[in-house]
Amino acid sequence: MHKISIVIPAYNEEKYLKKTVLSFVKSFPKEEIIIVPNGCTDKTPEIAVNLSKKFSNVKNFIIKEKVGKGAAVVYGLRKSSGYIIGFVDADGSYKPKHVKKLIDSFEKKTLVCGSKRFDKDEYIIRKITSFGWNFLARILFGIKMKDTQAGAKIMDRKVFDSIKKFTSKGFAFDVELIFKAKKNGFKIKEIPLKISHKNKKLFIFLLIPNMFIELMKLRLSI
Repeated sequence: MHKISIVIPAYNEEKYLKKTVLSFVKSFPKEEIIIVPNGCTDKTPEIAVNLSKKFSNVKNFIIKEKVGKGAAVVYGLRKSSGYIIGFVDADGSYKPKHVKKLIDSFEKKTLVCGSKRFDKDEYIIRKITSFGWNFLARILFGIKMKDTQAGAKIMDRKVFDSIKKFTSKGFAFDVELIFKAKKNGFKIKEIPLKISHKNKKLFIFLLIPNMFIELMKLRLSI
């Protein structure tokens, strides 16, 4: 059994996945790294398979259909063996040093969330989107956090195991995780991270309507 398990969900990340995984293998050579490609139309699954063959601590679980980030993370966490578990984006925005910072703040019965809202260099469109999203998260779910969506979180395995079912498969997964962890009596910690940005401004802008619709659907379902 590993002490730490890190899940890396990946959808069409052939450009970044190998570099991201190699950086985590170097920094966490004895810990479990789980890649979960889902619905990919590029070489992401092939890269995941090759990495798992090369490194004994790297595992891959390929999902053929596109299930969404949330569902991919949940699938990977269920396959994990660590008692400290978490996930990180595949695009390299969050480095091993960021995850180590979260782990340094780890406590039992706690969900530790990275937060990019403390980053003064964050793109303005990200700041606007994040503010609107977190405002709704506060109103609809009572979550008083600066950033629910940062793609770097670690937790006590007991936090994850306490949540029997996840409704959201996409963007709202992070909100659902935080809301249900808090509801189940676990502590939530928010740690500031200065990240390495990728050029996803257009990507985020186009997805804003779907993100807010998904958040509203989550509120109606729980």
